[in-house]
Amino acid sequence: MLTSSEVSTQYNLTGTVKNEPKKELGKEDFLNLMVTQLKNQDPLNPLDNNEFISQTTQFSSLEQLINIAESIKQLTENQTNSNQNNSLYSASNFIGKEVKYFTNTLNLKDEGALIGYELDDVPASVSIQIINSSGTPVAEIVPSEYQYGFNELIWDGLNAEGNKLPNGVYNFVVNAYDSEGNQIPYRSYTSGTANGVSMIDGNLKFSVDNNEVASDTIFSVYENK
Repeated sequence: MLTSSEVSTQYNLTGTVKNEPKKELGKEDFLNLMVTQLKNQDPLNPLDNNEFISQTTQFSSLEQLINIAESIKQLTENQTNSNQNNSLYSASNFIGKEVKYFTNTLNLKDEGALIGYELDDVPASVSIQIINSSGTPVAEIVPSEYQYGFNELIWDGLNAEGNKLPNGVYNFVVNAYDSEGNQIPYRSYTSGTANGVSMIDGNLKFSVDNNEVASDTIFSVYENK
């Protein structure tokens, strides 16, 4: 059995990390090459003036190109930051307004909570299960009316026994079936008051009733009632 040092020797493995040669030369490298060339030139056969002027011109052009590239990069970064600031400023107009957004979570308040769902087909039956933060079903709602497309109702926060549940965050699941007993796909949504907005990693995030909501889930904005 080979020892670790024998393995290292056989397969030429060492703890030394070799420096890889540069694939591109910067202006510092170019200038060092010129200085080295001048230091090592033959005194009896010095560098031709025209060639030296040509190399100097190349260096000047290289430096200008690098400076232009850095300026463009800075301009792009400034433009990105400006766009983000403008988006954040525009989004601040949402604060204080009611928004509807796609989610399966709702925030129960004294006045109840909106339960919304969009059905992809004509339903024959619909029931909605309410689940608390511990994952326990606490109520079931059977709407008296439902249809293909958007449906909404206000949950008063009562459980099956008619007792008022505590205000807070709940999840809900829609069970909708067609006339043949096939489950119908749906998208659930609710509403709330936007009370803040922030830009996180280039993405707008709203605080709706103190819950974080992504801007791309919001589909309706209206004046607070």
